[in-house]
Amino acid sequence: MGHNHGRQSSATQIRPVVDQLEDRVTPSFSSQLQTLIANAAQFSSTGDAVAQATGLDTPIPIIDQSLDSILNVRGDFTRIATALAAINPSGITDNADLASALHAVDPSDYYAYDSGPGGPQVEFFPSTSDSAANPTVSVANTAAGLGGGTPAYFSSAALSGSGTLSVLVSGGITFGANDSGAYLLPGTFLSSSVNGSTTSPVSGTVQVGSDSLPEMFSGSATISMLPAFHLSDPTGTGQVPLTDVAGNVAFTNASSLQNSDSVVSLSGDVTVGVLGVPLVTWGTTTGLRVAAPLLSWSADGAAFSAPR
Repeated sequence: MGHNHGRQSSATQIRPVVDQLEDRVTPSFSSQLQTLIANAAQFSSTGDAVAQATGLDTPIPIIDQSLDSILNVRGDFTRIATALAAINPSGITDNADLASALHAVDPSDYYAYDSGPGGPQVEFFPSTSDSAANPTVSVANTAAGLGGGTPAYFSSAALSGSGTLSVLVSGGITFGANDSGAYLLPGTFLSSSVNGSTTSPVSGTVQVGSDSLPEMFSGSATISMLPAFHLSDPTGTGQVPLTDVAGNVAFTNASSLQNSDSVVSLSGDVTVGVLGVPLVTWGTTTGLRVAAPLLSWSADGAAFSAPR
């Protein structure tokens, strides 16, 4: 028994030495958390980089409004930055603490965590109460805003009509920090569905091609999109530094913005009249001259279809 006691005593003496060595070679959660907080402002600029790299600021035909004004991707990254800058690192010892601290300063959004890496890493989910969850959009009131291919179907237009969209976000943004700085996890993030139509009728005056007679339009616009983003990981580390996000982010090819299911359409009828007397009507409901929809924009290669 004395021999066994001696072995236990030896192990007890060796373990603290190993612990000390591990502390020297393994970065502490605390130091990486400080790195994450120090890089808080960089998340806002990362939101700008994502928007610029993926064309979120480009107006979408028919509604003449950018996708970022609907999805508020910049706002998502800015709220992450604001939350990180506001937390007190004291008492945060693991990712559960970090998620709770972030939610405390940003209660409108949700922060999740898993065992993950040894350093700080959480996932951000935009709240459905965000103003972008139910944005109001209006149909473009000019021919240029409506688009319509080349040559444009409408040579002039003065339209009105608006509606509320439903935006459902099903994917978040996973972020964290290592010794080198803050990073995002690669893969698909911020996958969403966007659906809606104009609740107030789209109406106004238009001119189709070279037609010279006064024309009136009456109809509606619909929007159906499945936008998502994909972040590549060219180094294969499983962590993409914020500084490298712009060069590796794109809309996902598989699921969504780039397919025929993501469309904005304008449907309705054009009526030609003289002195208030309608002479002929064609369009969606009449089947004359053009089948529905009158104008349709698809995110599949930014294709645009219009009757000829």
